[in-house]
Amino acid sequence: MSTYLNFQKFFDMMHSNLFLSLLFLLALVLLFSLFYLKKSLAKIGLLFILSILALSIFLVSEHNLKINRFNNSIAFLPSLSFVKANTTGTKSIFAASTFRTNKSEIFTKSDKKMTSLNEEIAQAYGVSAFSKVEKMDYTFNVEFNGKKFSRKWEWNPKTKEITYWGKDKNGKNETLTYNRNDKMDAKTKKIDAAFINDNYWLLFPFHLVWDTNVKFTDEGIKKYPIGKGEGQCLSVKYSDKVGYTPGDQFNLFLNKNNMIHQWIYLHGGSKKNPRPATWEGNKSYGGFTISTLHYGPDKKFKLWFSDIKVDFKK
Repeated sequence: MSTYLNFQKFFDMMHSNLFLSLLFLLALVLLFSLFYLKKSLAKIGLLFILSILALSIFLVSEHNLKINRFNNSIAFLPSLSFVKANTTGTKSIFAASTFRTNKSEIFTKSDKKMTSLNEEIAQAYGVSAFSKVEKMDYTFNVEFNGKKFSRKWEWNPKTKEITYWGKDKNGKNETLTYNRNDKMDAKTKKIDAAFINDNYWLLFPFHLVWDTNVKFTDEGIKKYPIGKGEGQCLSVKYSDKVGYTPGDQFNLFLNKNNMIHQWIYLHGGSKKNPRPATWEGNKSYGGFTISTLHYGPDKKFKLWFSDIKVDFKK
């Protein structure tokens, strides 16, 4: 490996270093004195200044060569500036620091942790806006093989107070208000299990960052379970020791915007009876998005939300 210093680089270095420039000018003055004044003092001074100048050039040159030694090449850096890159956004940032020269850029990988796929999905649906929600009202509706049923919920996410309107096993109307922080009897637990089911259909993208005891696996690009096309697949596997239905698994198939296009639900993690469904009917509520409509493969199964009302903190 070799390097050389041409005149252009030399003058660039002089321009970037005031000390070397002064030494160079002083050497020229002493050189003039050497030839015209013929004094021994001028000779001694000239030799001294030239020695310092040569040593300074050598040290500066070595320092710059060490800075930019990469890709099996050496570049002499007349100037070096540190530039902060933009570190805002949701994805990991490369070039968190950029060293700029007149010919090249050196990019340093950011030490910012890469945003995981489950977080990107939650952010795509606007999870941060949900923190301002005081209360939600919504009706959960299902139609399957010609049969239809509905149940209505009022939910305060902060206090965990829930009111349920629905029908009992005899078809009679029933209403129950309870708090998820309180101890629940068998009847309340049954209704609470229904609340969890409906809430996951409503806000599953947010549960990807709210829930613990869950394992995420990026399965790469997979074919959509319904219709044509393919997309990124994220496997979401819940612990087999917690929840009303332990071990549940959801395989999410994403679109290019990291929003759920379809999913496959595996009850208890079993692959014997997969339940694919679409995710559509996206609607915005104060900064976050809800997929309000879902179909099965043959559209005999339809699930949708109606009467959605969101109260925000004032």
